[in-house]
Amino acid sequence: MSVTETSSAPAVAARKLEPNWVWLVGLYVLLMIFIKGVPIGGDTSLYVEHVRDSLQHGWGDSPQVWNFAHLGWRPLGRLLSLIFLPVLLPHFNNNTDMAIAFLFMLPNMIAALVCGLVMQRAIYKLTASRWVSLLIGFAFVCLDPLLNYSRMGSPYCVCLACITLGIYLAAFYESHSWWPSALAGALGGLAAVFWAPCLLTFPSILFARWILGLRGNRKFDFRLAAITCVSGALVVLGSYAIGMAAMHIHDAASLNAWIHDSTPDSRDRTALRMINGMGRVFYDMADDSVWLKWYTFHDPFAKVHLWELIRLSVIELGAFYLTLLALAIALWSTAFGKRIFALTLVAMIPNLLLAITYESGGSERYECFLPELFLGVGYILGSNLYSNRVRVLIGILACLHIPANLATANFRNVSYLVHRDPDRLAVMTSLSPKDRLFVVNMNDNLMRLSYGDPLNPLHLHPLAGILPIVPTLGPQLPVWREIFACAVYNTWHVGGQAWVTKRVLSDQPLRDWRFVEVDSRFVHWNDIRQLFAKFNHNRETGGSDGFFLIENSPENNAILLGVLQGGNEATGCAPYR
Repeated sequence: MSVTETSSAPAVAARKLEPNWVWLVGLYVLLMIFIKGVPIGGDTSLYVEHVRDSLQHGWGDSPQVWNFAHLGWRPLGRLLSLIFLPVLLPHFNNNTDMAIAFLFMLPNMIAALVCGLVMQRAIYKLTASRWVSLLIGFAFVCLDPLLNYSRMGSPYCVCLACITLGIYLAAFYESHSWWPSALAGALGGLAAVFWAPCLLTFPSILFARWILGLRGNRKFDFRLAAITCVSGALVVLGSYAIGMAAMHIHDAASLNAWIHDSTPDSRDRTALRMINGMGRVFYDMADDSVWLKWYTFHDPFAKVHLWELIRLSVIELGAFYLTLLALAIALWSTAFGKRIFALTLVAMIPNLLLAITYESGGSERYECFLPELFLGVGYILGSNLYSNRVRVLIGILACLHIPANLATANFRNVSYLVHRDPDRLAVMTSLSPKDRLFVVNMNDNLMRLSYGDPLNPLHLHPLAGILPIVPTLGPQLPVWREIFACAVYNTWHVGGQAWVTKRVLSDQPLRDWRFVEVDSRFVHWNDIRQLFAKFNHNRETGGSDGFFLIENSPENNAILLGVLQGGNEATGCAPYR
């Protein structure tokens, strides 16, 4: 036995433990080949655009690359592009955007595998069970954020890999030297550099060694704690010093402006978004959050019944929260389980507070405490302190997401969704890259193609740009009309055409459009219909569910200028693409 179980805690043996990691690597490769990613969100297209536009300028002349909340992510993409873009372009039909998107995705693919391997090794050291460690490693990479963000260009898989590896080095690594603590702190700082909210998870790395006490000594080591903090601080402060120098920031006013410009304001209904957002760290629930809002706020157009909600989303949400409850009860029943429970709370509580006070809808806000949760699952499955009934129950609940996510990927991926509407897709592929298609919201399948599947073969040839009429960011919602008018003027300015979905002319939205009437007090369906009913609809394309053209005519100009309240097409609005 490599791990000795006592009544209080397992003690990690000094000799090296080698789990059967080859099986996990093979399973992960099969996932990447045969399971298509679903549109989980993220800003891949925005990152790609910023890096592409920066390549013709120096580091200090590219302010779009230096984002306060994601300080290190765009610079990493730019650096990779400068090195590898000439080699990759021929393999992507000289499509710069696709090649840059691939360079953003590659670190995530590697990071997701690293997460699984680190979890497998940690669980093996905790339980000495090959099958438990392999199961937990595979279950971890099948979680919704890892399975799908690994095919996106957002930094969240890389952040989670840094956090997971940091916890492993702090608590599980055999050496009593100072360097594992230094590296753990540096990884925690690096996660925060890639995404600032990860700084809230740093205490879980800092206290992991002391709380878990896997080396038989629970005395808090102030020397190693100081080393962890200093190394993390050096990474964070050094990175932000570089960013501030590149942005030419030398005073508090410009620093505040940088922070404000880089960080979108919060959305409302944070409690409801949190309920669904937390469930998404396990399950791909697609548009189930839309159904939940339809039902909760009695949407006048959707009219969702309770049995429909249960059938579509409550089962997965219920399974997730039942898993949390069962896991908490099981962990609290043993001494070492209480330690894992405590470490989970250290990681969880700061992130929950930030979510409830700021923005709570994205699953990435809750992924930071996934390592602790699955340490608990692995400990329970591999410990002889629990009955077989408890272990089977926890194992089933904690692994239900594996078949659920793998099965739903077949009909929720972007390629499948966009080909369900061949006429609308034909419009998008037939227009010039200078043209713009305006759809109702981000839930439109064509919109998802632009951000949710950056390596889709459809992108090999330049497509018309696509924009949502209903913005996603809170500050933009009150001025959605003005933003639309600006976008039309910008399209005309570059010689393009503005095509608007005919759905906006309908008396009420269909469920398939996934529009939520009560999602914002600033945007209502009647307001949308009344605005677009004013335009001329003589030129149409794409059939009954197609698009109509907003021509650059005096009549349409008058409508748009009225929206802009006396502005003009040259100076009335800022560029919006």
